[in-house]
Amino acid sequence: MRPTRSTLVTLIILFIISGAALGYLFYTPSDLEFDNDLGKTRLKAISGDAKSQMTVGTFCIFRDGKIEEGINWIKKSSDQGNPVAQCFLGVSYFEGNFIEKDQEKGIEFYRKSAIQGYQPAQSRLADCYLYGWVVKKDQLEALKWYHLAAQQGDTLAMNNIGSMYLHGEGVKENYTEAFKWFQKAAICGNAGSQLTLGQMLSVGDGCDKDEVEAYAWLKISAEEEADATKELMSLRKKITAEQISQAMKRVNELKPIIQVNFDNFLKRALSEDDTPITQSVRMSL
Repeated sequence: MRPTRSTLVTLIILFIISGAALGYLFYTPSDLEFDNDLGKTRLKAISGDAKSQMTVGTFCIFRDGKIEEGINWIKKSSDQGNPVAQCFLGVSYFEGNFIEKDQEKGIEFYRKSAIQGYQPAQSRLADCYLYGWVVKKDQLEALKWYHLAAQQGDTLAMNNIGSMYLHGEGVKENYTEAFKWFQKAAICGNAGSQLTLGQMLSVGDGCDKDEVEAYAWLKISAEEEADATKELMSLRKKITAEQISQAMKRVNELKPIIQVNFDNFLKRALSEDDTPITQSVRMSL
């Protein structure tokens, strides 16, 4: 089953709320600095600064529990074209979080944000077209938006492009192209792609058969994916102890690369002046 953002949203919201609650009890330096400067931030928000409006809105909702006030600030930020605020409203309307559920309005906000190049909105809009959520199912339109998101490092978008080529959804079935996209996502830390990559390498689908490399990717994926453990046990019976030893050396080579790629994605995704709570919100979109 291809993972989607909607299936994860409940866990993400719980994570954000729990993170906000902990932040309220155990202030970090960034939170303290924000509190000390809260008056100035509010004044900037009142004067029309879109980023400050989003920041104040975020704190109202996730730290202070003032949902209506927070949504009003985020709407003001969205009205000025802030793509982060637009995507936040898109998620809120689409999922019915903090606001009365209205999926058509949610997609409207996704589109506004996606057109400005905001990667989370591009991915969510692609999901809607791929699965026909509210809009007419359009796999080519989905592929277009996934490509734009993938260019900004979205590994789930990369994984979904790979799946579309693997299964011939909206494009001609092409295992070689599918392998390429799963490989891109895998090296950036996507556990689902790591699993599929290992499966393809173990039989030579879209690539040269390489059981050592397959074992390495399945081993890495198994840290998060239960299905990878089953594949790993099956492959273990077919290869030698020497091959397993070689694969473990490969695991040790790959892990630092994956971590660097993941860290670089986080740096691109988060603003340096974000507080812990606003960072959590950005990563949930």
